[in-house]
Amino acid sequence: MVALIFTMGSGNYWLEIFNSYVGSLPLLIIAFFEIIAVVYIYGINKFSDDIEFMTGRRPNIFWQATWRVFSPLMLLVVFLAYVFVQAKTEPTYNAWNPDFVHFPLADVQPYPHWVFSICVLLSALPCVSIPLVALYTFSLFIKKKIMARRNYNLSNFTSGTLAL
Repeated sequence: MVALIFTMGSGNYWLEIFNSYVGSLPLLIIAFFEIIAVVYIYGINKFSDDIEFMTGRRPNIFWQATWRVFSPLMLLVVFLAYVFVQAKTEPTYNAWNPDFVHFPLADVQPYPHWVFSICVLLSALPCVSIPLVALYTFSLFIKKKIMARRNYNLSNFTSGTLAL
């Protein structure tokens, strides 16, 4: 259904919006949080153990320093630079305009103001799914723990002992 928007007369402009905003900022955000999750939540030692198990060699200090410091720092710098540049520039598109003074060249036009909200939505939508799935998985984990505790307490109660 969404692909039908690209078949309309303005499809090229929609393609330019999707191309500019869906694949840049969300990938930076996802990569940053992925490396933070692997290094600081899962643990660099467990990750190094996994790599040693798969390859037979433990990653040296260069790779560990890269994963711990340099990669997150560089992703953060690129993210901040991207946000700074995008905040300073107005979204524009190249329009085919036969009335343009330099006609064979494309006429650079600003997008309407409502397009900015679509750009923000296209950038945020891929990133929102990650915390939503994490919260859903965490809620299932908590529910499973609560049910296990209730079943344990019920089994102790039915056997004649009182579980506190």
